[in-house]
Amino acid sequence: MPVTIPAPAQEIIRRLATAAAGFHEPPHDRVAAETAILEHLGRLGIEPLPIEWVFPGEVYRAAVKARPGVHHPQWRPALMPLERIPWSPTRRLAEMAAGRAVGRTVWTTVWRPGWFVTYQPVSLQPSERAAQTVLNTIEMAVRVAGWRAEPLPRTAERVLDAVLPLVDGLEAGLWLFWVSLSAVMAVARPALRTEDRLLHCPDGPAVWWPDGPEYFFWRGVEVPEKVIVSPLDLTAAEITDEWNAEVRRVMLERYSAARYLQDIGAQLVDADETGELYRAEMGEDEPLCMVRVVDKSALPDGSFRTYWLRVPPNMQTAREAVAWTFEVAPDEYRPLKET
Repeated sequence: MPVTIPAPAQEIIRRLATAAAGFHEPPHDRVAAETAILEHLGRLGIEPLPIEWVFPGEVYRAAVKARPGVHHPQWRPALMPLERIPWSPTRRLAEMAAGRAVGRTVWTTVWRPGWFVTYQPVSLQPSERAAQTVLNTIEMAVRVAGWRAEPLPRTAERVLDAVLPLVDGLEAGLWLFWVSLSAVMAVARPALRTEDRLLHCPDGPAVWWPDGPEYFFWRGVEVPEKVIVSPLDLTAAEITDEWNAEVRRVMLERYSAARYLQDIGAQLVDADETGELYRAEMGEDEPLCMVRVVDKSALPDGSFRTYWLRVPPNMQTAREAVAWTFEVAPDEYRPLKET
């Protein structure tokens, strides 16, 4: 018998899809979001607390200020009945559908504990504890869809009733929040730019808050602002010194790998009538190898166009490299006319 998603879960999924459709310009209805938070706490039997809106990095500082890892003693334990519910095919199907509706792939990329680290000389342990105390309303709303897909024990049903207001909070623009003994720290949903479900923006931040921090991404890789906004101002030395291989690859793409090889005076491996093969070591990443070829057809002004073609690092000769670009063996590469 095929598994189907019951109507209560379908309604949650519909709301998630509607909310997710506005991730480029999310709402910021703080009054509605705060109402949802207080309703959530009230249904858990927690007295109202003041709500402070912060940005991601500030959540960590707030956690340290309030003693690392200390959160409201009634909050997390009150949610445990939902965590203990066994999985079922219906619940799993509902969560998968909800995850797709809300764009879970993108939000998983955005949400990571590293954003709570200020890179100051402090132990990493407090930041890990702070991250564990933060509730992601998007992730929680996805799980609500699963919980609504099947009958629950009475104790879990009461807790689910306390969690449902968080779906309202998500629709109002709430993203993360953390309940301490004396206050609630809340983080609004940021505006996102994506391509193929990866954070990406070619000319500005891919994640940002109005009057808040900005984060720059290139096809899912977080990079310094300069790489996106002014790539021509990069230097070959900056690319060489970049320790993160993924970031270095983006820098090369934005700067031009051919320009990089020329600027650093890359090693000439081999040269013949087919072209010139160059190689540059890239630390722990694979070497950068490119073959420089000249179009034999003259331009109107009598000059000849030059091309730089990237090839695998195991190329040993220029002929082998050029032949590889035509998907033939070196001894089979005998062009009648090169263009």
